[in-house]
Amino acid sequence: MIAIVAALDAELSALERRARVRRIPSPPWPLMVEGTLAGRRVLLARTGMGRARAQEATAVLIQRYNPEAILSIGFAGSLVSERRAAHLVIARQVYALENPLREGPLTASNGLACDPALVELAVAAARQRRLAFREGASLTVPQVVSQPDVKERIGDTLPVEMVEMESYWVGRVTADRGIPVRRQRK
Repeated sequence: MIAIVAALDAELSALERRARVRRIPSPPWPLMVEGTLAGRRVLLARTGMGRARAQEATAVLIQRYNPEAILSIGFAGSLVSERRAAHLVIARQVYALENPLREGPLTASNGLACDPALVELAVAAARQRRLAFREGASLTVPQVVSQPDVKERIGDTLPVEMVEMESYWVGRVTADRGIPVRRQRK
């Protein structure tokens, strides 16, 4: 089974509509549904926003279902001026911000490499569907970044194309347990 995780219902809703799903009896959080998507058994899980929720929900999901791979999806803020809403970025690397956005020089954690085989599958799927996409790197930050000056500072300082709030922490939990992870954002 492949697990697909996102922080919000809105990030999972398109997949849930395409997949034949059934709700799994579970506590209200993390919310999980099981189904079939493109002929594969999938588990869709809503983690909630931020580090703690992403880590806890990912650990629960691994403990309960032991997925063969985890795909982290969702919305992200672009740091590249050419990127607009609904542009697909497939991340090969995810980083986490190590210091507050407003204090001193920005530094990022050592990156987590996304599983190369899963990245290639995502690239092949995007090409097959003739979707416009770009490969890049993502920075997980502790809060929403909407200010243009902050986005510009991050983009000028770190080797990333987008900011989001969960993927590094999902990746950290999965890496610690030896499960492949891939990051895909719109």
